[in-house]
Amino acid sequence: MADDVLVVIPTRDRPAFLAEALASVVAQTDGAWRVLVADDGEGPPVEGDPRLPRDARIAFVRTAARTAGGARNAAVAAAEARGLAGPASPVAFLDDDDLWRPDHLARARAALASAPDATFVHAAAVTRGPDGREAPYHARGEGPPAGPLLDALLVRDVVTTSSAVVRGAAFTAVGRFREDLAHGEDWDLFLRLAARGPAAFVDAPTAVHREHGGNVSLALANKARDQAAVAGTWWRQRHLLTPAQRRTLRATLVRLHRRHVRRLLADGRASRAEISTVARAAWREVPAFGTLRARFAARFGRRG
Repeated sequence: MADDVLVVIPTRDRPAFLAEALASVVAQTDGAWRVLVADDGEGPPVEGDPRLPRDARIAFVRTAARTAGGARNAAVAAAEARGLAGPASPVAFLDDDDLWRPDHLARARAALASAPDATFVHAAAVTRGPDGREAPYHARGEGPPAGPLLDALLVRDVVTTSSAVVRGAAFTAVGRFREDLAHGEDWDLFLRLAARGPAAFVDAPTAVHREHGGNVSLALANKARDQAAVAGTWWRQRHLLTPAQRRTLRATLVRLHRRHVRRLLADGRASRAEISTVARAAWREVPAFGTLRARFAARFGRRG
């Protein structure tokens, strides 16, 4: 008998979105799952909201993590403590404002079964705008979706988090999510998983990422900051990478530092002195023409 998939859903004060996400789990053709919702909100506990579907396979834990990574880790820990999941249980991720197509878990389970050395499986996804129109989530060619993914992931995150299902043993072995980041904690996890083994891929859009005014990813300057922190962590252990991977990572880190400075300038709320401090730190971490340009932009670039 197949292990139940542990479905981890972090949520924060938006029960209407959560209700739709949970409904998409209940509608799965593969019914062997358990959900642990990590309620990381500041309002009333979401568990009692009448809009949520009632299903014995759905459980809740209240957290104060205040990051998606911390909330997801709290959900996994609660599931293990309650006996809802074990070390071998596959772990699936679904953000509270995303959705799954009904065949998502069935396809993911089949892909993992056909690729026994894969540490995780992910799938194609679509972005759905407020008007209901859908477009591919990853519009650019971003490297191979299956097999060894570390090289592609050193350039950018090519995995849609809400499409991923991770083997339980691999998730435990790599140390789960970073809890100190508001953004990029998923990219960091997939880098660590890719360093451990290959990935499987479902070449069908089984996850739906919904764009709306409240998306945390719209905090662009902070997103660039945290992504640079992820790349910087890998840069400090670059001795573990091949020379080609180090060159790729260096270019990525420089690009992210420059993006952070540009977005701080565009946002206009940080002072020029604060932006210059950020740019100097970037230069010290990775001296390069790109970070030198970031220092020049911080001093003389247009703000706001």
